[in-house]
Amino acid sequence: MPVISQYVHAIACACIIDACAGLVAPVVGQTMFGASGEMMVALMILMAITSTGSAEVIAVTSILVYDMYQVYFKVSHLTPSLQHPN
Repeated sequence: MPVISQYVHAIACACIIDACAGLVAPVVGQTMFGASGEMMVALMILMAITSTGSAEVIAVTSILVYDMYQVYFKVSHLTPSLQHPN
């Protein structure tokens, strides 16, 4: 049996059971690359979660700085020429 057909058969059998559980990516990684494939999928998920968390922190910080701090707390730092342009 050629190598490609072994992968196709293993993935097809795994997909029937694991697709309903949402485990297609880990099964494909494990089937094609072994234990290192499992680690690659885990690292990919960790990187996605870290990126999402970073974006959330940046969004909250932007809201706090631009909508609250500059409007309510930094009012005394504006000069009259900036408030009313001529």
